[in-house]
Amino acid sequence: MDNDSLATSAARNSDYQFTYLGRQTRRKDGIATRMAILDACLTIVANEGIRGVRHRAVAEVAQVSLAATTYYFEDIQMLIHDSLMHFAELAMARSEKVKLAAYQLFASAHQTCEPKPVEAKSLVDHFSLLVLNHIYDKAADVNARRIERIFYEEAIKKPLLAKAIVMLENMILDSVGGFFDDIGVEQGRLRAHGLVALIRHFEYYLLIDEQDKADDASKNLQLFFNEIIK
Repeated sequence: MDNDSLATSAARNSDYQFTYLGRQTRRKDGIATRMAILDACLTIVANEGIRGVRHRAVAEVAQVSLAATTYYFEDIQMLIHDSLMHFAELAMARSEKVKLAAYQLFASAHQTCEPKPVEAKSLVDHFSLLVLNHIYDKAADVNARRIERIFYEEAIKKPLLAKAIVMLENMILDSVGGFFDDIGVEQGRLRAHGLVALIRHFEYYLLIDEQDKADDASKNLQLFFNEIIK
C-alpha cells in the first residue's frame, strides 16, 4: 500500500460517530458550558465514583449555574451517559494519534527498500516500542484509568451505559483491526482483540506500580508483532 493509500485509510478509520443524549448547541458559549459540565462530571466520577454525580455537585465543580446543568442534561443518567461519550471521544482521539504514528512507521519501512526479513524485524521493533510507550502514557494518566474502570463496572448494572461501552469497544477493535487489514495482516480484527488485551493487561500492572512488568510487556509485544508481521 502506497503512502497516499495509507493516508486515506488513516483518515477513513478516524471517522467515528459518538451519540450524545443531552441538549446540543452551536453557540460558542453554550459549547464551552456544556464541555465544562461534562469535564466536571468526569472529575467527580474520578474522585467519588458514579454515586457522587448530582446536578448540583456538577454545577459547583463546573462553576456554572444549576439551571445550566439541568438545561443541557435534564436527567442525571443522561449526564452520566454523555460524560462517558465525552471520555470515549477524548480516548479515541489519543489512540488515533498512536495509529497515525503506526501508519507512518509502516510507510517509512517500505521506503527503505530493505530485504523483507530486515523490514519485518524493523517494523516489529518499532511497533513494539510505539505500543509500549502508549501503555506507559495510559498508565501515567491515573484519573483516566480510574474513570474508565468505574464506567466499565457501572455498565454491568446500567443497560444504557452497557450499550455505550459496547459501541466504544467496537470502535477500538475496528480501529486496530482496520490498521492491521491495511498493512496486510490476516484476520485483522481478531488480532486486534489480542493487542487490546495485552495493552490493558500491562497498563494495569504499571498503574499499580509493578514496574518489573515493563520487561514482560516489551517481550510480549515483540512476540505478538513477530507473529503477525511477516
